[in-house]
Amino acid sequence: MESYGIEMQGKFIIEKLATLPVWEAADEGREVYVEDTDKRYYGTGTEWIDYGPGVETVADEAEITLVTSVSGWGFAQAGDNEEWIQFSFTAGGVVTVISNSANAVNTDTDGNLCVYDAGSGIAIKNRLGASKTIRYSVNYSS
Repeated sequence: MESYGIEMQGKFIIEKLATLPVWEAADEGREVYVEDTDKRYYGTGTEWIDYGPGVETVADEAEITLVTSVSGWGFAQAGDNEEWIQFSFTAGGVVTVISNSANAVNTDTDGNLCVYDAGSGIAIKNRLGASKTIRYSVNYSS
């Protein structure tokens, strides 16, 4: 493989980080693997973008923890379009609902698909009473 005059053989391993750092202009074009989310991200001219939506089977009362200390927006859906929520969030974890179905909220409330402040970041939690497939896509800003 040749890339910008560099010849490589064997495995190519991208940079590994424990957590996603706050985006900086120097991150444009940077690719990283983030261990706490088990995802890959790339830096654009304005923000970090993950390489794709997540799909996880989440037990009742279990949650998906997202990257901390960054702002952004996203979408989450439980089951076969049973419940859904579109949201934005601050680096401090404040979640604002943009639009949602009846049982999707920005608090940790029983009987709902929850996207809420889990400390310095946010979590998507299944409190719908049974295991659900959660599909989600999150975009991170600086």
